[in-house]
Amino acid sequence: MQTDRHALNIEVSEPEGGTCLVRCAGAIDIENAPQFRETLDRALQPDKRRLILDLRGVTFMDSAGVGVIVGIRDRLQRGVQMLLRTHDTRTRTLLEIAGLGRPSCPGAGTPAPA
Repeated sequence: MQTDRHALNIEVSEPEGGTCLVRCAGAIDIENAPQFRETLDRALQPDKRRLILDLRGVTFMDSAGVGVIVGIRDRLQRGVQMLLRTHDTRTRTLLEIAGLGRPSCPGAGTPAPA
């Protein structure tokens, strides 16, 4: 059973042609990693050339959340760019250690590719 401590809100939009923006708020952990994975899988249609994963609202992420992001990156078709956004130092460090590049900070120009 998911508690408020493990609540995850995900919003998917298409701000421009070929781009999928996924905004996450709350915790991404072992309890809701399947929901996170399913949402990303549904969002990534074949016509998408870029995935922007906005994690600025994420308050906690464990290895299950990182695993979902690594799995999505590994399944992206060649030529599809994944961009990560976060301002949380812990989340940024986790993503860097996992080999996902250096996520951008809010207000920065173009997010760093993963």
